[in-house]
Amino acid sequence: MGFVTAANLGERLPPERARDVGLEPADFSLFLGHRIMNLGKLFPYVPASLNRVLMRFTQRVEILYSDVNEMIADLEGCLGDLGDGEGP
Repeated sequence: MGFVTAANLGERLPPERARDVGLEPADFSLFLGHRIMNLGKLFPYVPASLNRVLMRFTQRVEILYSDVNEMIADLEGCLGDLGDGEGP
């Protein structure tokens, strides 16, 4: 999948889908403002559990991770939702 940005969105999605995703400032990275973090909005097959982790790095985040162990625990919780790696 790679990194998705506002600039390469048209390369990642069909043109009609790229126009209609309804991105908001809160969907972008807190640290790299051009990078889209709300991948669930773009790719419906991204598990909600993983998207919740990604949303902890957006411009709308209210609570940052206090340490890496907290983030690892959240990521471990996503493992069962990720499937076999065979794609959508």
